Amino acid sequence: MAGQKTYRWRLGRVTLAASVLLAVVFALGAWALLHEAGTIRRLAGDTRTALLPGMLERQRAVVNIERLKQYGTAVLESGESRVRQDTVVVFSYLVNHPALQSDPETAALAHHAAEIVANLAKARDEGDALRAAGQRAAADEAERRARLEWRDTFTALDARSESLFVSAGDMGTRRAQDFDGAASHVEMMVGVSYVILALALVCGGVLVHQLLLKPILLTTAALDREETTPVKLPPSAIGEIDLFYRSVERIATALSEIEDAHRQARAAQAELRRLASIDELTGVANRRWFTAMASRELERCRRFNHQLALLMIDVDHFKRVNDTHGHAVGDEVLKAFTRVLEGNLRSVDLLGRLGGEEFAVMLPESDETAAAHTAERLRAAVEALEFPLEDGSLLRITTSVGIAILAGAAETLDNLLVRADSALYTAKRDGRNRVAVS
Repeated sequence: MAGQKTYRWRLGRVTLAASVLLAVVFALGAWALLHEAGTIRRLAGDTRTALLPGMLERQRAVVNIERLKQYGTAVLESGESRVRQDTVVVFSYLVNHPALQSDPETAALAHHAAEIVANLAKARDEGDALRAAGQRAAADEAERRARLEWRDTFTALDARSESLFVSAGDMGTRRAQDFDGAASHVEMMVGVSYVILALALVCGGVLVHQLLLKPILLTTAALDREETTPVKLPPSAIGEIDLFYRSVERIATALSEIEDAHRQARAAQAELRRLASIDELTGVANRRWFTAMASRELERCRRFNHQLALLMIDVDHFKRVNDTHGHAVGDEVLKAFTRVLEGNLRSVDLLGRLGGEEFAVMLPESDETAAAHTAERLRAAVEALEFPLEDGSLLRITTSVGIAILAGAAETLDNLLVRADSALYTAKRDGRNRVAVS
């Protein structure tokens, strides 16, 4: 009996030590998981409150810098003093745009550019006066320094625009890497937790054998005895089994926290990508992303003197569809309309939803003939679309298309959009379900 008492005491100490060790490991794991979950929540909150506004601010600054370059070039190339002076006024107004003033370096460059453009306008006026007096060489000399200064400033503006654009992309990339890192940590902890769970189950099996099965075997052996002498069985330490159950509960809680943190990381990554580029209803590029990509494509075509066309498209009488059949049907119509457009465009074409039922398509390497052919193909495909309604009838829709062709190196995306929209208005005014060219 004395030997049994010593054995039970040692077993109790081992059981207690194992239980304390498991509790510490699980507590550390739970703390680590809560820490990672907090990190992910902080990243998600910072993304909503700081990262996305910062990216949008940089994109707006890029757009305004491009406008400064265009206005400065207009001052350089315009032959009318009145136009140059008006452009200088607009340039000075644009320099004070909040998007350009939010960054000290950009603000300083913008104000410097305003001074250079003003000097350029004065130099052009002086050159015009000298030319009118027959002093062409003196006129060229009067304008030479101002032209060189504007060329250097244009290069600086172009570099700053590219830097801001790249910076906005880098911000999103770094945040995606942060989320990936947090997700990797969580995945590693999931694996470690599963290993810990497996070890805990093995230890639990050993404890169950020592604390439950062994007393049962001793009881069975005692009952099977043929002797009639009294049998005193050792007590069973049930408290350790209860501690094991509590440990398993902690493991389940920890695993649940791991899965929640994992889902939050994936959801945050997906939400970041969706907000950056995709229209939620139709799945095509949203207005912000379309404008950014279209601006880059326009710049490329102007730089290499390539052809480019822009289509403005919307659904005829779409308000009537909403009023008659409801907004849910209207949403489904827009989805089907988008699928038809995507199915009839090239992989290099850029499709975006500008808002409501209005869409835009940029067609690289397309002249007026090719653009008109594409527009007519889209119009015919939409006209052939049949949308089944709940009452068994078929809803048919038509579309109108306005076309604008890149006219020259000085034309901006805003001008293209305005001309394409004007052509779209002409198509609607002439009866809808047709194509018009600006």
